[in-house]
Parts: sequence; C-alpha cells; structure tokens
Amino acid sequence: MSAQAFYFEFSSDVQQILQENSIENELILENLIVQLHRKSLWFLGYYPHSWENRLLIRSLLNKCKTERHQTQPIAIDSTTTQFTALYWQSNSVNNHKIALDEFIQNLQQAMLTNTHHA
Repeated sequence: MSAQAFYFEFSSDVQQILQENSIENELILENLIVQLHRKSLWFLGYYPHSWENRLLIRSLLNKCKTERHQTQPIAIDSTTTQFTALYWQSNSVNNHKIALDEFIQNLQQAMLTNTHHA
C-alpha cells in the first residue's frame, strides 16, 4: 500500500470517528453540506498538485456526490498539466483554464454590470 493510499484510508477513518463522536464537527459538516447543496462547488486556488489537496478535493467531491449535488463542480486552474487535466476530468470537474486573478476581475466586472442593470 502506498503512503498516499494509506493516508486516504487513515483520513477517512479519522473523519468517521470525528463525525461519530463530536456534535460540533457534525454541525460544521452539516452546515457545509447544506451550503454546497444550494450552490456550485468552485475550486479557486486549490489545485490537485499535491496529495494533500487531492485528499481535500476528493473528500468534498465525494460528499457532494453522496448528497446528490446537482451542479457540476468548477475549477479555475490556468496551470493545468496533463495530470491535473485528467484529474479534473476523471472527477467530473469542469476546468476553466484562466488565471485566478483574471477570473476574479471578470467576476467583479460581471457583478458590477448586473448590479447596474438591476
């Protein structure tokens, strides 16, 4: 078993123990699930370059799938390599190859435009 596979298994076990033994953790997780169920899941500044990030991304995506999340997750990743492109694709994440700063500027501009038209 690789170290990464062991860590995934260990983390899953720890998460299960925390959920079973802590009301605070259960409430935090439940609040996150409710928020994710209502909105799209966007990965901004979190890239699957390290196994720690892949663990976090995988946990969030698995929770969304469990809760029958309706919208497709989005990643803003201009540094896409062949590995990260395959990673996003294999996890059904729609990757937009745009720099995070540029994305935020475009988002701010769109919000200002929509505010003026409302």
